Order: sequence, then C-alpha cells, then structure tokens
Amino acid sequence: MGEASAHAVLSPSSASRWMACTPSARFEQQFENTTSVFAEEGTLAHAIGEAIIKLRLQMVTEAAFNLELDFLTRDPLYNAEMLTHAEQYADYCLEDSQPGDIHAVETRLDITSHVPEGFGTGDYMRVRPSANHLRFRDLKYGKGVPVSAVNNTQLKVYALGALNWWGWIYDIDTVSVGIFQPRLSNNTEWEISVAELMEWANDELRPKAKLAFAGEGEYKPGNHCKFCRARVKCKALADYNLDLFKHELKKHDQLTDEELPAIVKKASLLAAWAKDIEEYMLAEAVKGKKWEGMKLVEGKSDRVFVSASNTEKKLLEAGYTDEIYTPRKLLGITALTKNIGAKAFKELVEPDLRKPAGKPTLVPANDPRKDFDNAAAVFKDVEIKEEIE
Repeated sequence: MGEASAHAVLSPSSASRWMACTPSARFEQQFENTTSVFAEEGTLAHAIGEAIIKLRLQMVTEAAFNLELDFLTRDPLYNAEMLTHAEQYADYCLEDSQPGDIHAVETRLDITSHVPEGFGTGDYMRVRPSANHLRFRDLKYGKGVPVSAVNNTQLKVYALGALNWWGWIYDIDTVSVGIFQPRLSNNTEWEISVAELMEWANDELRPKAKLAFAGEGEYKPGNHCKFCRARVKCKALADYNLDLFKHELKKHDQLTDEELPAIVKKASLLAAWAKDIEEYMLAEAVKGKKWEGMKLVEGKSDRVFVSASNTEKKLLEAGYTDEIYTPRKLLGITALTKNIGAKAFKELVEPDLRKPAGKPTLVPANDPRKDFDNAAAVFKDVEIKEEIE
C-alpha cells in the first residue's frame, strides 16, 4: 500500500514532490502527519487485496483466509464494493501468472542505496526468471484524480527497491510498473529497462534525495505543493500564488487576452491554497490559538428532528396524513410549518426539535457575534473544515 507504518522522511509516495522542491521534505517535518478516512479506507482495501492474492497463490490456507476476511469485513469502512474491487485487483496482478513465477505481496522495500533512510512497501511484485522481467503493481483506491503509471516517480522508486530485493538473485533486464485504480476504472502500465532506470536513479534521484534529506536546495512551488503539509506556511508558495496579482496585473487598467489564461492556470492552485490556510487557521483557533484581527464564533445551524419517527407518529394520531409527506419521507421543517399551520406545528412538532451548536467559524474581530470560547470541547470529535466568512 505504498508506505510502512512508520514514515520515511523521503517517502516514495511523495518523491515527485521532494524531487521538485528538495527543501520541502524537511520543512514539512514540522507539521503533524495526520491520516484521513480516505487513507484508512485505502489501507483496508489493500489488506483485503493482500489476503485474496495470498489465498490464490496458496500462501495461506483457506481457513486462515476466511478468518482474516471475517476480521477485515467487520471494519466500519468496509462495504461489498470494496471486496469486489479487491478481487479485481487480485485478477489484475495475477492475470498471466505462469509456473516458475516468483511472487511477493505487501513487502517492505529498502531503497537506502539511492535515498537516505528510504523505504516503502511494495503492493505486489513478481519476477519471471525465464524472461528476466520484474513486474510491480500498485493499488490506488482513491477516486479523486486518475494517476498514470507512465514515468511515475513513485513507481520508479519502488522498482528500485524491488530490484534491491531480487536483483542480486535474478538477472532482471526489464521492469514493468502498473497502477490499478478500480473506482475510476483507471489501469495504466509502463515499462522501462533496468539500464534506463539505474541511469535515472544515479543522475536524478540520488543527487536530489541527498539535497532533500539535508533540507537543502531551492523551494520550487507548483502543483506538487497541494499535498505538502508545510503548504500553509511556505513563503515560496505564497509568493508564487500572489505574484501574478502583485505585479503583472498592475501594469494597466484592463486585463489582456494573454493575461486571462495565466489567471485561469493559477486559479485552482490559488483557491486550494487559500482554503488550506483557512482550514489550518480554523483548526488552530479551535485548539485555542488567537489570530490577530479574527475571532471564533458559533456558525449557523438548522433545527433537526430528535426523532422523525416519533414526530410522524404524533402527527398521524392527530389526523394529519397527506399534509406531512413527500412521496417517500416526512417533510422538512419549513414545509411542515406551511402545510399544517403554525399552531399545529408548535404543538406537535416543536417539542421534538433541537438546534445543535453551529460549527465554529473564524470571522473578523468586528463581527457582532460573541466569541465561541468552548469550541474545542464542543467539537472534539468533529473534523473542522469551514471557510472564513
């Protein structure tokens, strides 16, 4: 699934970033490496895929597989679609297996010969000694954007680790890397000779890894910044995002046809960067940090039913039927008020309503709402992702 439980400073999954911007790897060590439900979902899918592949390769008994699968499918993130995708992933990895092939699943790879303290986990690898060929396959369970295997930096680093694992035993000439992304129906493959791969490792990877491990080199902002943990505090990224508006657009009163495309090209990165800063400031404010000129207030919230079924029962007992339903469910609060009248609403519905605390919102200090002082306690179990108003 890409990374071991401990995180390398120069992880293969972020290689395209630290090779482009070598100081970023050390810079982002100052920021907590948090997980997400999407990452946890991917971890579970990998584990199920691993179990299926091992069963098909007879690395485990059927009884052991069933026990493992029973445990994994009890995870709250599991669903039947995940099992289907994991089976498809196993099909993809093993589609043309032959007698004599050597397989490895979820294997820790040592890449220290090229990357200081470098390691990762190979999802699936296979050597075919008769063809001097190494196959590497990577499962991407996310459905955000398609990822291509063609000249993929992460996969090339993994391939080097796989060669380190098997290269001293087998005479491998060619490496095939592939990405299986089932929820986007995206499967891509790419092949490179070992000679070309080693040339890239020696000429590009190793020198940049040395700089990155030392925290040296120049900051170079770009699309690779979107997953960098240090992006909210990176001055180089701020300058990159704001430069167009600080300089180029001040030259004249009207935007030119040449300037409009430049704005569009930067707009998505600029918007994502601004939102990242907003979310970071809000999360820190909830923890108690005070931002100059800003304050934390309770955001808006709507009334909700404590128990819609209980409200429905009371309304039916009072003689209301067609007035309270949409074709499939109880009407919302506003529609109910209109259909049954304010008096009946107050008597039958309002006792069953509650108004939860609105999520904390960071606003300018002159906002008339009072400070939200206990946000950390109220929202200790809620992921904070709100925009500054």
